[in-house]
Amino acid sequence: MLKRIKLPLILFSAAALILVAASLLMIPFTFPDVSYERVGFANTYSQSNEGLAGLLVLPEDPADRPMPAVVFAHGLTARKEFYLSLYRDLAVKGIAVLAVDLPGHGDSGGHTDLGRSEYAALLAAYDWLAANRPDIDPAKVAAAGQSLGGITATRAGIFQPEPKFRAVVAIFCWQGDRAALEELFGPIRHYVGRVWPHLIFSRHYDINDPASAEQRDLMPWINPEVPPNYQLIIGALDEFCSVKHERELMAKAVGLEREEDLEERKIYGSFEEGTARQLVVTADDHISEVFSMEVFGAMYNWLCRSFGLERRGTSPVPALRFSLWAVILGCAILMGALLTLTLSRLLEERLRCPALADAPRAPEGSRGRRLMLWGSASYLCLTSAVAWPLAVALGISAFMPFLVGDLVSSMALLRGLMTAAGITAGLFIFYNMSIFDRELLRRERALPMAWALVPPLAGLALLILIYAPLSRFLYLGKGTPFSWFWFLAYAAMVALLFWGEGRFCHLFLLPLFGNLESVGRRWRYLASEAGVRAAAQTAAFIPLVIASPWHVIGRAGHIRLPVLVAALLICYPLFLCLAWINLYFRRRSVSLLLPSLGIALLQSWCLTALVCAR
Repeated sequence: MLKRIKLPLILFSAAALILVAASLLMIPFTFPDVSYERVGFANTYSQSNEGLAGLLVLPEDPADRPMPAVVFAHGLTARKEFYLSLYRDLAVKGIAVLAVDLPGHGDSGGHTDLGRSEYAALLAAYDWLAANRPDIDPAKVAAAGQSLGGITATRAGIFQPEPKFRAVVAIFCWQGDRAALEELFGPIRHYVGRVWPHLIFSRHYDINDPASAEQRDLMPWINPEVPPNYQLIIGALDEFCSVKHERELMAKAVGLEREEDLEERKIYGSFEEGTARQLVVTADDHISEVFSMEVFGAMYNWLCRSFGLERRGTSPVPALRFSLWAVILGCAILMGALLTLTLSRLLEERLRCPALADAPRAPEGSRGRRLMLWGSASYLCLTSAVAWPLAVALGISAFMPFLVGDLVSSMALLRGLMTAAGITAGLFIFYNMSIFDRELLRRERALPMAWALVPPLAGLALLILIYAPLSRFLYLGKGTPFSWFWFLAYAAMVALLFWGEGRFCHLFLLPLFGNLESVGRRWRYLASEAGVRAAAQTAAFIPLVIASPWHVIGRAGHIRLPVLVAALLICYPLFLCLAWINLYFRRRSVSLLLPSLGIALLQSWCLTALVCAR
């Protein structure tokens, strides 16, 4: 028994040691020289008056008394804790930071509006500071943010009803969501417009309506007067916006007629009059903007100039804390996965399913085998291709209220039902069997399948028990789903889809490869299953690009590929891994429900706890 779990136990112990070491190393990058306070307040500028969650980071040695402050907004699907190294580095230099979970993110209520109305949260945060923190100078508060937060900060500077923010720093901003999406995905009507009804954003506005989109554009509103003391920082490698678009935006803010006349890093206007402007282009991509020394240095210099402060010390290295967070997260996930594997080996006898040990044989004759191969592969691709139009016809769209879950839920339910129908038909056509066949039902025992739920649920429980307390203590985030109901609903739906498609492949593809004792034959099967399932997943995009099959996505200067090619290249390696995992358990006569549920639980946790927009 011990021999079977020796390797997982060794790996588990190693991951635990690395986790402890990374957590201890995280402490000096979190606590010295600053203090933290979790705060909450109402979004008084919103009609729904939703609650907002904030994290106040205070310096032990303020740069001035009363001290200056920054109200900071995070990016889409992120939360306030992701940027803690940046807040702490500002606080160490004497500037307080109030980081806010934007509506529909983290611990705040409400819903995300893709940059149009989130600025109200920053106005409410300013009001809270002015009313509750006499140690902070209300005349020296700046709005700042990255990605969605950069858009939000820019809009806060433009639409503040009376002077609140002394300066605005936007690490990424767009001219408007429609322009940004067209730069990435091409004309709205060719692709994004077709996907839009299946996204949570569609509940509040229609991007296919040009009038609605115009209300969200920034270009008509930005000018040399607003936002006040405006700095725009963009990475030259940013995947979501081109430097040209940012130059056009800043040229409008400066008052230049031609974007070509704008000089990068040059300061235009006057800090005293609130008309200072600067565009800074760094060597970063969208992710590295979060922890870039160059980005931090530019922002800190701008704040010092805006607040009339003397610069302090040298530039920090914020990437270290971000890297340690990645190690902690990776170790927690790995330990959960290893517990799942360990329990599956310890419970191997209870998990053994007779139906898997005695699978049906492939049809005799090459004609029957070709029919089963091409018939089953074609069926998966066809059902995937019709799932989207069928969902539209039935009015099924975005019933999971969070990003990614919205898109998946539009198709997964129908694909799962059609896969179950395919299994029923395939058993009859190829094996002359019924799903109600007594012999089949006798072998498909419920007890092993019930035991198959135990390892993945235990693995997830361990992941949450490890990560949630650490994330709260070290300010990494909450670590638990925003809603246990939607977490379980999504996990159940995806698990059943993975289980059904995996079972389909093992019933109608696996028998064609005969004895899999040969490593080469196993890999041929894995490549085949991954190819069929990747092709089926890619087929789901066909209705979205039917008018332009070779529609290309991607920003100019980066990798640009047709939608169908990009989907195939992304899906194939993922399904190859899934096929390998499924075959590992299949050869041990363990129900595919075990790996399917494990993967679904992890995916659901990531989308409802780790990175989430709703």
